[in-house]
Amino acid sequence: PEDEDIQEMSEMVIEARDRIIDLVDEIRRFAAGDEQGLNLLPHDPVDLLQRVARFVRCDAKVRRTNLKYHCHNEPIVIMDGDRIRQVFINLIQNAADAVHNIEKPEIIVQVYVKGEFACISVSDNGTGISEDIKERIFDPLFTTKGESGLGLGLDICKRIITAHQGRLLHEDREGGGTTFIVQLP
Repeated sequence: PEDEDIQEMSEMVIEARDRIIDLVDEIRRFAAGDEQGLNLLPHDPVDLLQRVARFVRCDAKVRRTNLKYHCHNEPIVIMDGDRIRQVFINLIQNAADAVHNIEKPEIIVQVYVKGEFACISVSDNGTGISEDIKERIFDPLFTTKGESGLGLGLDICKRIITAHQGRLLHEDREGGGTTFIVQLP
């Protein structure tokens, strides 16, 4: 009990188990066409993202990237923390997939306020999204990952953000790569 490393790893195992349960529940809701109600509470997205960053660093693909984090503002947002956490885990893991062949892979997560929205962006320095698939990336069952992808991640992310009255946008990153922006009221 007094070994901090064991305590931290135990917490990570419990978080991973909870994530699997949440993901299975989300896929069930998706399959049933059910937009179950959200558990809306005030959350600090900075704190939520710090927990996400700690969790995703266990992923080998994320661990080999330079994951940077910049907080320009600290808004409080009314949201379902578990479901929004799932969105950011997916976006960061997608970014890690996008940079897996890059010599100096980098993911940048930023928190800022723009107008009436709290914005959280996840940027990578990968090759970007080709023009011929940009319109399809949010389509259910569309994947560019072959056998290793289900094509549900971005669709589920968009559904979660939309249920929060927010927006999930993507844009090309100057110098190469892609930025996904979550805007929450």
